[in-house]
Amino acid sequence: MAKTTTKKTGIIDKVRSIGRKQAVGVRGTLLCGENAVKNGTVKLWDNDMLDPDDLMAEISVSEDGSFEISGYAVSITNLDPQLRIYHHCLTSGCRRKVKFTVPKSYINDGKNVTKWFNIGTINMEIGFKNKESSHCIE
Repeated sequence: MAKTTTKKTGIIDKVRSIGRKQAVGVRGTLLCGENAVKNGTVKLWDNDMLDPDDLMAEISVSEDGSFEISGYAVSITNLDPQLRIYHHCLTSGCRRKVKFTVPKSYINDGKNVTKWFNIGTINMEIGFKNKESSHCIE
């Protein structure tokens, strides 16, 4: 079940009151070698330039490594959707965090997703140059 977060930030909320609802949805499967990623978390963010990023949704990866996540935000500009994956593949300490930019063509008008981005099956053993970092805060 996805968690949705709403923040109150004063002037930003006033600007958003004239914005429009935009939704994004991503589906995929995460592996660690030939096995499903265990205890993985997927978060969908609107990556903002001038104000704090907006967490649109957060889910846990299923037992088989699959996930389906969707969320929406209100913005006066087009969303800059970002998928962030947190996992323990090839690490025993801090989780690895990988960021992917969702193509703009998968931004839907309104609160509901009609056009989904299928990221496919990703083996998280691979390194992601300039897209990966350590994430030690749970």
